[in-house]
Amino acid sequence: MALDDALADDRTTLRELTAATLAQTHWVGCGAAARAISLARLGAHSPHETRTRLALIEAGLPEPLLQQAVFLGSRLVAVLDMYWPDHGVFAECDGMVKYTDPWRGRSPADALREEKRRQDDLLDLDLRGVRITPDDVRLRLHEKVERLRSLFDRGPTSPPRYRTELFNDGLRITPRAAAG
Repeated sequence: MALDDALADDRTTLRELTAATLAQTHWVGCGAAARAISLARLGAHSPHETRTRLALIEAGLPEPLLQQAVFLGSRLVAVLDMYWPDHGVFAECDGMVKYTDPWRGRSPADALREEKRRQDDLLDLDLRGVRITPDDVRLRLHEKVERLRSLFDRGPTSPPRYRTELFNDGLRITPRAAAG
């Protein structure tokens, strides 16, 4: 989680982390550091996103693309936490902070209404997805994995009418920590 957090704020890169580890191969614990770096990904913007991604991979699902912007023409429809382009499937890591402490001057009701509109826009583009809460990862992961597998098995419903690309180079728009 710490590595994903540092990557998301552009405080380091995977290349820098790998180089630092290779320079210290004689240190105790270097193998564990190398393993952690192999699991780190640019684009995981919260501990919940990291936990969820790792749990889905451990459950045998393919590695998703992270922070994929979905565009319809020039309009940004959404930025997906996780996306499997071969299947037209996404997963959203749905914590409570967007409702309990919404940003951009929105009320919790506004945030919920925007989230519902966004979901409808994604469904209208024939994207299919699953919302995963922290409780789901702890208590019901098997159900979410089976739901995702079911969506993967269906394949894309039609050629995409949208395009996707990595949003903001995978970085957070507003870093959580100041660069060192």
